[in-house]
Amino acid sequence: MSFAEKFSTIFSESKHNLDNCEQKQLIDELNCFIDEMDEEEMKSAINIELFNRIIKKMEEKNLSLENAVLLLKHIGFCKSMCNFWNNLFDYTSLRFRFEKLIIDESEKKEERNEKLLIDLCECYLTLRRFANNFPDKLLTICASCLLKVSLNKEQSVKTQKEIEMALIAFSCISLWKVEESQLYIDEIIEIIQHHQEHHNLTQLAYQSAWEFLISRSSYEKSLECVIVNELHFVREVTKELEELEKCVDWKKKEKRIMKYGEVYTIMRWCKTVESFVLSAKTQEKDYVKFVECILRLFKSARNNYWQMFKKHFKLFSHMMGSKIFDVYDLSKAGCVDFMLKEIHSPTLEEEITTHFTIFFQILSKRLKLEMKEKSEEPNRKLSPKEIFDVLEEDGYEDIMFSLQGFLLNNRFNVYICSINLCDYF
Repeated sequence: MSFAEKFSTIFSESKHNLDNCEQKQLIDELNCFIDEMDEEEMKSAINIELFNRIIKKMEEKNLSLENAVLLLKHIGFCKSMCNFWNNLFDYTSLRFRFEKLIIDESEKKEERNEKLLIDLCECYLTLRRFANNFPDKLLTICASCLLKVSLNKEQSVKTQKEIEMALIAFSCISLWKVEESQLYIDEIIEIIQHHQEHHNLTQLAYQSAWEFLISRSSYEKSLECVIVNELHFVREVTKELEELEKCVDWKKKEKRIMKYGEVYTIMRWCKTVESFVLSAKTQEKDYVKFVECILRLFKSARNNYWQMFKKHFKLFSHMMGSKIFDVYDLSKAGCVDFMLKEIHSPTLEEEITTHFTIFFQILSKRLKLEMKEKSEEPNRKLSPKEIFDVLEEDGYEDIMFSLQGFLLNNRFNVYICSINLCDYF
């Protein structure tokens, strides 16, 4: 049996009338199974049937609220780490039960259980990750609770883990809640600045704070100046990725989310970097080192972690299409050489071939523009002509021209192209 099957079987066949201690032992066992699952197994195990079983057991008094929260909080954490959008929780009565529980607990004048309220908010946000029909009242309650935890300046290990979970949950707030989410930007900036001075956050907590901030920069134009010039995002992400890179044994593949969390933290950084590249308009000086760092990670992951990294392969075509990156700097960092070598791989996959195509299309257009501008402005820095020579020699210029017939200019639509590009290349 797979871990997903063991998880489902043990939970559905668990005995009735378990006391609180026995319930907790059951949840600990189930959480261990979740830790062993890969992403596909998690998608299989976390379904509507599971949520319906949980609420049924709660109604039958076979599962206490506190123990249900232990399970659901762990599921929400792993769901966020794996970065998948299984929002089946939205369509269950358990979601509405949690909404009522959060509101009722927050409105208590006396004997409010602060820890339970925080746990409920963390469960709710991580399980409803990026939902766009988020009730305003719930957002206010959850944000207030989690910011109170996140702004704690204590540096104990226990506090760091509490802040980590709070910021992971906070980063799950939907981008669609633009007006409300702008209210919390100053607090997140304060959290990032405090960490840069005192190093009080875990690597995952620091990434989660940045994820919330970067995702808002496309709506809040003045925020980009703060991100680039005051908080120094590129410098910080490069430093974080270099530290995480050293923590991973790239020659050994592991699935465990909890024990081998560095790879998943890197994946989350890749997503944050992609959001930055797509929204940023301001150039920095250290992009070469930044790109070199990302390239090293992809090369290191080539043997044992490629299935995880390939979902972020579009990052390279985004960088080539962004005006904040100079073509010469991308070439100097080794980005063009990396793409040329990868496209010759005997294991080239359909899923990423389109991104090769987009990358070379944009590269060709930008080089021609650079050459034209060079002829008009003699002092302008020219991208290496050697890139053109390699593209022409290997036939990529002809390939790009022949693909124009069915590749749409819209970058979103090109991802759903049905032609088997792998065979073509």
